[in-house]
Amino acid sequence: MSTTPPTGGSATHQSRSGSPDEVEKVKSDLKNLKNEAADAARAEAAEMRQEMHDAVEAGKETYQGAKSMVRDGYEGTKEAASNATSSLRDVISDHPLASVGIAAGAGLLFGTLLIWPLRS
Repeated sequence: MSTTPPTGGSATHQSRSGSPDEVEKVKSDLKNLKNEAADAARAEAAEMRQEMHDAVEAGKETYQGAKSMVRDGYEGTKEAASNATSSLRDVISDHPLASVGIAAGAGLLFGTLLIWPLRS
């Protein structure tokens, strides 16, 4: 088996390197492309940074609103409990015998309800 060299030899072989002007143009184009890509990446990063900042601020506002609602609810419940306790004290002070009678009746009722299933 013999191999024959391609026809035309080196006379028809074109050089792969271009003229110096073409090389400089390619270098310039690559540099411009690199700069444009870097600018686009910076712009995208800045936009993402702003979106993250906005999301964090929205989260903080939501947290503060929830915290305020919980605090208001706690204060309202605390005030209502205090008012109820004060009202109950006033009623007991004004009607001590009735209060003792009501407490005794409630105790008798609950005791009966607890014992009732055991009797059957």
